[in-house]
Amino acid sequence: MNSYERMKLILEGKKGEVDRIPCACPGVGTYTEELMTEFDAMWPESHREPEKMATLGAAAHEKYGLESVVVPFDAVVEAEILGMAIDFRDKQLKKGKILWPGVLRPGFTKDGIEIKEPSDIVIPEDIANAGRVPVITKAIEILHEKYYGEVPICAYTMGPFTTLIGYVLDTIQFMMMVRTDPEKVKEFYRAVMEVPIELANIFKEAGADLVAFREDGACCDNVSPKDFVDLFKAPITEVFEKSSAEVLTMSGTAGPIMKDCAEVKAKMIVIDEKTDAVKAREDIDATGTGVALAGNLPTMTLLKKKKNEDKIDAWVKKIIEEAHIDVVSPGCDFFVKTPGANIEAMVKATEKYGQIN
Repeated sequence: MNSYERMKLILEGKKGEVDRIPCACPGVGTYTEELMTEFDAMWPESHREPEKMATLGAAAHEKYGLESVVVPFDAVVEAEILGMAIDFRDKQLKKGKILWPGVLRPGFTKDGIEIKEPSDIVIPEDIANAGRVPVITKAIEILHEKYYGEVPICAYTMGPFTTLIGYVLDTIQFMMMVRTDPEKVKEFYRAVMEVPIELANIFKEAGADLVAFREDGACCDNVSPKDFVDLFKAPITEVFEKSSAEVLTMSGTAGPIMKDCAEVKAKMIVIDEKTDAVKAREDIDATGTGVALAGNLPTMTLLKKKKNEDKIDAWVKKIIEEAHIDVVSPGCDFFVKTPGANIEAMVKATEKYGQIN
């Protein structure tokens, strides 16, 4: 049984039929500086050039046997579509400092228009050709041609709240709005919803085997469990109903809303170390939804640290044996300084402890 077949069975709710638990990244980035250098796919070129994007997206699979290939590598694709000016950190990169792309001026479009109301948000008529979407779809097509039927091809799109709070609006003011004007928050959310719905469908049509919907900003580190239910649960459910997205990533504290996350019609949830995997499994199983669980290796305190192979081995063993994790995965994107030895250790530990049949 290969990596593609394992992931397909898990997403179909047939996890009992897999021969072993896979080690994959169904909704998080797998780039590192080591991989960028070895595969000649550095940032920012691999953000902008489809061939290099595809190369870097597959590098962790090619080098360490990670059971997925993943694109893109940043969180501002949606913000760029909405008219924000993107900073690819070219100046810092020229000095050898690799940073995630960001937005030059949150709250203002690249044309200087201030976004105060949901009506100020303008979505292009042709999302498929907006911003870097053609780059991503071409990269997916390249990956599909090479890996289809062998390795799951993964893509992701950011959730509206995560995009709004992190890149489109002033973070503090928008967070205050959650308390002072929740109805307006709902309006903003719905004003942006079309983007991830369309992107999920576009990426799937281009050849992605699964698409993750990353709504990490709506975790309990930022909003209360009640706010999650009142403001976001229904529209998130609508995203899964109307799009090809199958995976929900919820990095950050998500334990108090795990049952709610299991009910939004996703087929898999990815959690990080802030959410107890054993309790998450219990809560998901209690809903009877059959949703798969992936995660929850810490990217900063575990995977990033050098000579940490033994601790990685122990963590993987625990989440397989105690949390009955369905897919071993980091809880969030690899940090660019993640040592390759740690990725390899995660893969090998999964192979060692994840045998089922």
